Order: sequence, then C-alpha cells, then structure tokens
Amino acid sequence: LDPLALLFAVDSLPPVTFDLGVMGWAPTLELTVHVRARPAPGWAKVRHATRNVAGGYFEEDCEIWDSAGQPSSFTDTRKNRRAESSHPFAVPS
Repeated sequence: LDPLALLFAVDSLPPVTFDLGVMGWAPTLELTVHVRARPAPGWAKVRHATRNVAGGYFEEDCEIWDSAGQPSSFTDTRKNRRAESSHPFAVPS
C-alpha cells in the first residue's frame, strides 16, 4: 500500500450511511487526508465511521493502520458529504 493508493482508498469507500441501511448517492464536499508515515508493506486495517448526520450533511472519519499495526498517526481522514434529496437525512425542499 503506497501513499497514493491510500488517497484512492479513502475516497472510494462507500458512504457510512450504508451501515444505517440508507443507500443513495452522497457526493463528497470536502476531503482532508493526513498521511503521517510511509506504510509498512502488506494489508491495512480501516475504521470508517461517523459522529454526525444532520441537516442533509454528514461527516466521515477514517483511520488506517498498516500491517505493522501503527496507530492512527499513520493516516486519518475527514470527509464531509451531502445527502441526496431522496436520502432520509436530507433537508426537505
């Protein structure tokens, strides 16, 4: 896993609202990725979650650990997204 592959990986994850049973398009409004170290070769472990879903928007936090088990100092991200109009969390028109 190289640093450029990390950027692709975090941006291509499905929206966290899928875990809530809510399917649908959720465009990225903002994406910040901090790669603080070169990852060790091999598999990576990912934690992808949200703490806020409201007003038609939600944020996603992603932490990635490399195969050596380096903690979140390796990579962490924040992505802000908008829920589409048919999304249950969207603000009615």
